[in-house]
Amino acid sequence: MTQDVNVVVNDWLNELKSKRVEFSEDPVEFKSNINLLVGFVGNQFKGSVSKANLDSAAKALWAVLKFKKGFEMSDPRAAEKDRADRLKKKELMNALGMGGHKTELDRDDDKDDRAKKNAAKKTQLTEEQLEAKADFEHICNIYSCTRAGRTDHAKTGERREKLRQIIAKKGDRILYTEMLKLANEMLHRFEAEDSKRIY
Repeated sequence: MTQDVNVVVNDWLNELKSKRVEFSEDPVEFKSNINLLVGFVGNQFKGSVSKANLDSAAKALWAVLKFKKGFEMSDPRAAEKDRADRLKKKELMNALGMGGHKTELDRDDDKDDRAKKNAAKKTQLTEEQLEAKADFEHICNIYSCTRAGRTDHAKTGERREKLRQIIAKKGDRILYTEMLKLANEMLHRFEAEDSKRIY
C-alpha cells in the first residue's frame, strides 16, 4: 500500500474504533482483513481508496472479515431485512384499508430524510467554510499596497498583519465566511484611505 492509502485506511480504522468496531488483533487476520478490503476497493472502485469506499467494502465483505471479540460490526444485511419486513407490513396494512396513519416505517423514512438533509447541509456549510478559508488566506498572502506604481513594502506588511488579525468565532468554531466578509470590508477601507493620499 502507498503512504496515502495507509493514511486513509488508518483514519478509517480510527473512525471504526470510535463506533466501537475493531478488527482482530491477530496480525495474520488483521493483514488479511486489510488486503481483502483494499483488493475489493481496487476491483469495485478502480483503486480509489476512500472512507466511503472502505465502508462499502466492509459491508460487502462483512461475513468474511475477522473482528475483535465484543467489537464486531453489526450485520449490514439485518437493517435491510428489517426494512423489507416493515415495508411488507405497511403494504398489508394498506391492502386491508388500515394504512391511513403513519407507520413506523414512514416515521423511520422521515427520520432518515431529515438526517440526510442535515448531513447535506452540514457538508455544504463545511465546503463554504473551507472555500472562505482559502479565499481569506489568499487575500492575506497576496495583498499589496501600491503607491505611484511602486509597492510600499512597509504598508503592505502592516496591512497584511491587520488582515491576519481578523477573527470571527461562534463558540469554538471559526467562521471563515464572516472573516472573508470582514477582510473585504477592510480592503475597501484601505482603498478609501489610499484614494485620499496625494502621491
